Amino acid sequence: MKWIIFKRFILDQILSNRVLLLTTTMVAVLVLAAACEEDTAGADPDMAFFASANSRFNVYTMNSDGSNQTLLTGDTGDDLAPQFTPNGSKILFWSHRSGNYDIFRMDLDGDRQENLTNAMGNDYMPCLSSDGRRMYFHSHRDIGDDSIFLMDLADGSLTKLTSNPGHDRRPRLSPDESLIVFSSERDNNYDIYMMNADGSNQTRLTTDPAMDDFPLFTPDGGGILFMSDRDGSSSIYLLNLGDTSLTALTEPEGDETPVQYSPDGLKILFTSTRDGNAEIYVMNTDGSNPTNLSQHPATDESPVYSPDGMQIAFVSTRDGNHEIYLMHHEGTGQTNLTNNPRREDLGPVFRPVP
Repeated sequence: MKWIIFKRFILDQILSNRVLLLTTTMVAVLVLAAACEEDTAGADPDMAFFASANSRFNVYTMNSDGSNQTLLTGDTGDDLAPQFTPNGSKILFWSHRSGNYDIFRMDLDGDRQENLTNAMGNDYMPCLSSDGRRMYFHSHRDIGDDSIFLMDLADGSLTKLTSNPGHDRRPRLSPDESLIVFSSERDNNYDIYMMNADGSNQTRLTTDPAMDDFPLFTPDGGGILFMSDRDGSSSIYLLNLGDTSLTALTEPEGDETPVQYSPDGLKILFTSTRDGNAEIYVMNTDGSNPTNLSQHPATDESPVYSPDGMQIAFVSTRDGNHEIYLMHHEGTGQTNLTNNPRREDLGPVFRPVP
C-alpha cells in the first residue's frame, strides 16, 4: 500500500512536528465537552489526524473519545500532517495536490482551504509563533538543499533565513520566541544549530561526526534536547546552553527519539526500541525513571500529550493496522479511538484550548 512507502518519511518529518508544537503551544491540548449530556454534534473537534484509504492520505478530525470522525480533505494528491493554529481556529496541513508539497490552511470544518506557500519544491514542517502570525518552515524550493524560511501570514511576505550548502531542517522556536534551534548538514553531517528568530547569528552547537537531530528547547529555554547516534544507536542527549555541558539521558539500548516535554515540564515523552519493538516511554527530565507506558509487542509510536498532561494519544499497530489510541499518562486505560480496519490512521494532534 502507498502508506508503507510514505511511512518512514512521514514519521521522520512529523515526529518533529510533535516536538516543535511544544514551544509554540500548538499541540497536546485537549478540549473537553462542557457537560456530558450536551449534544456535541456541532461542537468544534478535539483532535485531528491523517489517514490512508484508497491509496491516498486525507485529513480528519474527531472528538477525544473517537466520536464524530470527519473527513475534511478529498482533493487529488495526499493531504497529511495536520496541526492546529495556536488559537485552535484553523488547521495547517501539507498537501501534494499541486504536484509538490505545499503548506495549506483551512477552517475546522474543512472549508476555505488555501495554499499558503504555493511554490515549486516541497514546503513542510511549519512552526507557528504563539500569535499565529509568523510561520517558520523548511523548504526544498531551492533545488538541491532544504532551507529555513519565515512567512508573515498577515501580509504573505517571505524571508529566507538560512542559505548554505546542505539541508537545514526542523526549525523550533524557543519559549520566548527569540531563538530558533534546527538541524543542519552544512558541515557534512547533521549537527544542531541555533540562530536568532530573524536568521542572524547562526551558531553550530554540536560537532560530533555522528548524526545529531530532532532538537527541541527545554521548557525554560536553558537547554536543548536532541537525538544522537554517537554511541552506536540513537540516544537522547541534553545540551546545557549556559555551560555547554552535554548529558546522555538514555543509554544506547535501542533507537530512541525525544518527542515532547509534559505540559508541566517535569517529564520527557519519547519513543524507544530498547524492548525489541517501538514503545512509548516517559522519563524524568534528568533521565531517571524511564518507564514503558505502552507495553505491547506491536509498534506503538507518535505519542502526544493532552493539554492537562493526563492523557496521551498515540498510534499502534496492535490491531493489524495503524490506529489511534488514547491512554492515561501512566499507561493505563489504552483505548482504540479510530477503530477502522479499512484505514491507516496516523499523526494525532490535540486542538489548543481557545
